Amino acid sequence: MEMTDGFASAMVTVIPVIMLAASVGMNNGIKLLTKHIERDIQRVEAGERVADDWESIARSCMALVWILLTAVNVYAEYRLIFWLAANDRPKSPALTQFVAYTGAVGFAIVVVLGLMPIWVTYEKRRNELGRLEEAQRQSQPFRFLEGQDRGRQ
Repeated sequence: MEMTDGFASAMVTVIPVIMLAASVGMNNGIKLLTKHIERDIQRVEAGERVADDWESIARSCMALVWILLTAVNVYAEYRLIFWLAANDRPKSPALTQFVAYTGAVGFAIVVVLGLMPIWVTYEKRRNELGRLEEAQRQSQPFRFLEGQDRGRQ
């Protein structure tokens, strides 16, 4: 792989789009994380014990990934701008690979982490439905007995 004007020009415009999507995702993640932290603070103030749940840990990890993605993309953009500004543009295969991987991985992370809240919501609803079904199953023997008692009266 070699750095070309066309590739550098394309990536210097693609990377900010990835950074924009990452910043929106990071902002949403930070808002949700802040909401969870505030909820936990209220629970502690009310005397409840708060344990880290997998959702809070996942949100913290997602925020870290967004921050790292943004930092790597800023660095790639910086390198591309200076490569394009140089009079003598070296072929820079290492820079080409770095930029290509940064763009591909950045795009994948934006897609995956963008879909993560949908998955988390789905899992929460599925777990809630499972708990409701279990509670309903546990209460059915009593309903069955109640029906027999009514028939005897």
